[in-house]
Amino acid sequence: MLLKNNTFTLKWIEDREFFDNTSRNKFIYEKLIILNKKKSMLDLGCGTGSFLRWCLSNKVFFKNVHLIDHDKALTKHIYNILKKKLNNSYKIIGNKYLNKFKLIYKDQESINILIKNNNILDYIDKLDNFDVVSFSAVSDLLSKSITRKILSNLNSEKVILFTLCFNGKIQWHPTNIHDKYISKIFIKDMQTDKGFGPALGCNFKKYLTQLIEKKYYKIESADSTWRIKSSDLRSTNFQKSFLQIVYSVMKNRNDINIDILESWYHSRLKSIQNKSSKLIVGHDDFIIKK
Repeated sequence: MLLKNNTFTLKWIEDREFFDNTSRNKFIYEKLIILNKKKSMLDLGCGTGSFLRWCLSNKVFFKNVHLIDHDKALTKHIYNILKKKLNNSYKIIGNKYLNKFKLIYKDQESINILIKNNNILDYIDKLDNFDVVSFSAVSDLLSKSITRKILSNLNSEKVILFTLCFNGKIQWHPTNIHDKYISKIFIKDMQTDKGFGPALGCNFKKYLTQLIEKKYYKIESADSTWRIKSSDLRSTNFQKSFLQIVYSVMKNRNDINIDILESWYHSRLKSIQNKSSKLIVGHDDFIIKK
């Protein structure tokens, strides 16, 4: 099961990390390295800490990192995954059961990590306490009012990152006559309330751009699209997982033609199993400063 109570499971989070990391645009860490005087980072909706691990793998360091997510089923794995995936250049000091520990890189860089299980909305008014604020793969869940509030807490010394922002592009190959029909309803479902008010879904990019223009902020963006082939087992399994998520969401909607859904699902699954399928899911990365 990849979805439970409208929340993605650990398996899905783990499976997508490889594709997220290969898709994240390098301009993000290049900019953060230039801004290496930034001492603190707040990661809202951190999941299992994948964005922090990506930063560390690209030698982007912060003195203090706060990882926030409401889902303890995900955050409880952060310590062990760090210990498993980081190389011998890092050592961990501290007690994982206190959700507070320290990373030391080559006996030079010391990184204090604090994990909290809270609603990310509780931190929207506290963004000014951090140099960098990261929202990774959560932009499509946010409402207009929350997005406005986030930007209203951006002052001249801060940086806000929105990475892996879904932009509405879903392309399968080979094409199916029902691809557009399914994608249209799937995108419509993404714009329902996911716990933060009516979600922007793939309209996040458009709305963010409009806000930036009004508030005279500086924004830079780059492509971070998933491009997934069927050349290996990991890619094939990930396509199956994504297909299963779409199918699970669609079958619970009242406005879907079940016969079309079933036909589309089995056709797509057959292509994946035959290793003839390709999947493109559009994402963008944004870095915002005042």
